Amino acid sequence: KQSKTTPLNGWGAETDQQGYLINEVTVPLGRYRIPPAELKEMLPQQLLMLEVAANALADAGLSELSQEQQLRSGVFIGIALDMNTTNFHFRWMQKRYAREWLTRLGIELSNTELDAWIANLREACGPALSANRTMGALGGIVASRIARAFRIGGPSFTVSAEETSGLRALESGVRALQQHELDQAIVGAVDLASDLRAVKGHSDKRELDAVADGATAFILKRRADARRDGDHIYAVIKGIGAASGGGCDEVMVEPSAQVLAMQHACSDAGCHLDSIDQVVVAADETRIEIPALQHAGQDPFSLGHSGAANGLMAVAHAVTALHHRLIPAVDKQQAAYWLKDRVDGPRRSLVNASGIDGNCISVLLEEGDAQAIGQSDKPKLFTFAAANQQALIEQVKQCSFTTATMNNNESACKAALYVKEANELKQAVAELVQAIETNTAIDNGRAFYSPSPLYKEGKLAFVYPGSGNHFYGMGQELGVAFPEVLEQLHQENERLASQFARGRFWQADNGRELTHEEVIFGQVWLGTFVSDVVSSFNVKPDAVIGYSLGETAGFFSTRTWTARDDMLARIQASTLFTEELAGPCTSVQRAWQTDTPIEWALGVVNASAEEVEAVIKDHDRVYLLIVNTPHECVIGGDKSALQEAVKKLNAQYHPLTGVTTVHCEVARPVQQSYRDLHIFDTNPPPATTFYSGIRGGAYEVTQDSA
Repeated sequence: KQSKTTPLNGWGAETDQQGYLINEVTVPLGRYRIPPAELKEMLPQQLLMLEVAANALADAGLSELSQEQQLRSGVFIGIALDMNTTNFHFRWMQKRYAREWLTRLGIELSNTELDAWIANLREACGPALSANRTMGALGGIVASRIARAFRIGGPSFTVSAEETSGLRALESGVRALQQHELDQAIVGAVDLASDLRAVKGHSDKRELDAVADGATAFILKRRADARRDGDHIYAVIKGIGAASGGGCDEVMVEPSAQVLAMQHACSDAGCHLDSIDQVVVAADETRIEIPALQHAGQDPFSLGHSGAANGLMAVAHAVTALHHRLIPAVDKQQAAYWLKDRVDGPRRSLVNASGIDGNCISVLLEEGDAQAIGQSDKPKLFTFAAANQQALIEQVKQCSFTTATMNNNESACKAALYVKEANELKQAVAELVQAIETNTAIDNGRAFYSPSPLYKEGKLAFVYPGSGNHFYGMGQELGVAFPEVLEQLHQENERLASQFARGRFWQADNGRELTHEEVIFGQVWLGTFVSDVVSSFNVKPDAVIGYSLGETAGFFSTRTWTARDDMLARIQASTLFTEELAGPCTSVQRAWQTDTPIEWALGVVNASAEEVEAVIKDHDRVYLLIVNTPHECVIGGDKSALQEAVKKLNAQYHPLTGVTTVHCEVARPVQQSYRDLHIFDTNPPPATTFYSGIRGGAYEVTQDSA
């Protein structure tokens, strides 16, 4: 059981350090081939590592190994000195030095009193050494216990190299697999780093923001073997590199050693530093600036200093990010989906860690094969449809958490459940069944049923807004919630990251204005993503209503158009949104027959179209662009003339940025190139009606009409 609190230890002392502590390790009796008396007297570090390794094997489907697997498996564990192993020596010291200490304190005791006092003191220092406690305190036994529990016959040993212990264990396992000495390796690291004595030792050498107890374990295979066996591949280890410099007496590790370790890892992987997307720095590491990595994101792993497990914990952190395709939250920046242009290769993360002794190790990781992501800990949706209420009730009663039902046929009775965990399902089923039996509507956040559903009376439309609805952070939280939807889009498109301004919508507003291209594509991209999220619940639109740029979003979202990469290339090669309709606005100059620089402005006014037209008829260079509602319009034109018109309107005015000069006569000089930009193979989905804002109604979608 882990808690975030001020570290305490058996001495009753307290430190200023905050951290994540493991206060209790609970294991079912009989899970391992360890006698209860021995289990009780072994150090918690050994039991913790054994439990984590067992969980890793279970996740890999290897809880029961065949005899051949046992012989071709090995165990490599990174550890540091468990300070509790010194308790026995401290206990022995009491008898040797007790009389000297008492003399210094001016205390005289008889031999009988002294023996009693020493006995009490020794009991307070901890239990006496026994055969089981001897075995339970040996550091090397950590790997041997795992080997014995699962009858592993290959090499099993521990590695101690300060904070890089786990990474050295990882390197040992990787090299054994590369040399075909083994077919699979259990690699792990463990440290109860919150022990006051460990905290004191580390804080004397470096500043600690926090400390963390922990253990982590991986099951390693050669990639070809993992694919052959149908294993779930969380990530791929592409390269490992090491270097040394500084440390110990110098305290600080030399930055040149860190750089060299990174370069060695890339050399081992056969790639260059400029192919790295993300750099993960282990807890309390000094971040260094490397020109070749300035393009990469920085992800400090700040759970807390975890001693010998420090480096491997950072690897676990990076593996999790790669597996879920997510960039973790850093500082004030929220977590976000890991955007990447597929044409540039797989996502890569470089983990860098160094020990207090000056050793530096870097591990280059790459995303695993495309597999279902984001599903394991996500709430589940169950939908039910049947001809009558009784049949619907039977359907609901038969559902289980492991098999989500998605039944969306045209039956008369429908219901749904939305639950976060298996324990919640039983109660939700009971609530839903009661509502159906009593023919009562229910909508409590997890059970949904209506005796008179709206779907029988109406139809569903997907509505796509026009340009100007963009904002910083749009789609970011949704991307974290549904990374699997974005991953499907990633597989469909070679340049998904470029289509969404490489995530600049998801970065804090730092004063850099988004370009017209970024705004246009970002909004179309978001429309497709939101549509795909809704469609993932088997919700399909009867109608698509596109609003200006929203017509493009509607076409791409419904796969009426599919050439998104082609559209990106066309826009990037075009000057429409950099010169003609934006920037210097040369199309406007041609329409107005002037060489004078154009200062175009537009915004929303809370006035009717009739009110706007009555005012702008006296202004040649001000236009009614869009009618949002009967009492809201978008107007634009020459900035000074627009300001005069707004003043005459006496209406509230909200300026818009990042929107181009369209919806009026100034676009006529480029109308052919604008039309050519939108000529694509056009295949609208069947039974879906498309509506056009300019036509004011439905129309048949063809390549020409689109």
